[in-house]
Amino acid sequence: MLDPMNMKSLLRDQRGMTLVELMVAMTMTLVAFGAASYLIIVVVHTQPGISDRSFDIQQGRVLEERFTRDLRASYKVEPAPAPTASTISFDTYVRSTTCGGDPQTNPAVPAIPCRVTYSCSVGACSRSEGPPGVGGGTPVQMVSGLASIAVFGTDPTSPPTSPSTPLPTDPDYITVHLAFPSRGGGGAITLDDGVDLRNR
Repeated sequence: MLDPMNMKSLLRDQRGMTLVELMVAMTMTLVAFGAASYLIIVVVHTQPGISDRSFDIQQGRVLEERFTRDLRASYKVEPAPAPTASTISFDTYVRSTTCGGDPQTNPAVPAIPCRVTYSCSVGACSRSEGPPGVGGGTPVQMVSGLASIAVFGTDPTSPPTSPSTPLPTDPDYITVHLAFPSRGGGGAITLDDGVDLRNR
């Protein structure tokens, strides 16, 4: 049997937290909760900017890849209309059922000749397909949000400076320079590529 003095001592040792201990625990919990809330707010505010930059890079790569493929299969850069830093036309082979039509899915059917035109205006670039030697067709937007529509050039060491800069009518090499402005707190994005005209 326990001594009443020992029982009293045992009960005194099992008392709860003091008011000071409770206040310290609550303060630490609030600080941890505030830090977690701040991180969540930062992530929510920066995510749209990150998504915008990712979208810019993705659409820029798609345009450069398509342009490179079209130009590598080309056999003639058109002198009229004269190519500039914002517009270029060339006759090439495309995997379509008709110029500007649906993609050709039958691998046994050869690519067909078409005139492809890349044209940039108001911060966006589009691509159109038309009959060879004629061109035209419905423009399809490939990229938007560009800081400059001076996209095409012939000097791999220097991007074009003006959209109306004329290009040589018989170039050996074409560059693609896509510049996106800074968005969402990140820096500007620049994508550069180039193509040797090997089928001339």
